[in-house]
Amino acid sequence: MLVVIVGILLSIIQTLLGYLLKTDIFHTFIDKNAINLIGIMLSINCASIANLHIKLVDQEEKLDEEIYLKTKKEIKHNAIFSIAGFFIAIISMFVSEILKQQQIVNHYYISDAIIMSVFLLQIYAIYETTVKFILTIKPLTSK
Repeated sequence: MLVVIVGILLSIIQTLLGYLLKTDIFHTFIDKNAINLIGIMLSINCASIANLHIKLVDQEEKLDEEIYLKTKKEIKHNAIFSIAGFFIAIISMFVSEILKQQQIVNHYYISDAIIMSVFLLQIYAIYETTVKFILTIKPLTSK
């Protein structure tokens, strides 16, 4: 929830700066590069999650019991939210472009807010996967 609020605030700041500076450079950057960056972060996150899952399964096989059920469930949710966020960003860009072409709306404020939120969500997902899970798992040697 905090990520969405921060994304909306950043979008408002971006809009105000664009208005005050009389430029559309922020929206142009989001329009041209955001999906690429979100896609790259999604692939990094999915690769980290796959690596983490393999390590967890390896450790569980060594101990012959499932001790990481909650962790595996959390990283599965992390992956699902990352993938869903990516598709939400793509859909919001298409919808805002269609609305702009139909002259229903003149600005991309909502789309930019969604994309900024998804961008921050991807950063948080990578942080959570690497710091919370990968860096805190210690190798197990025996039962």
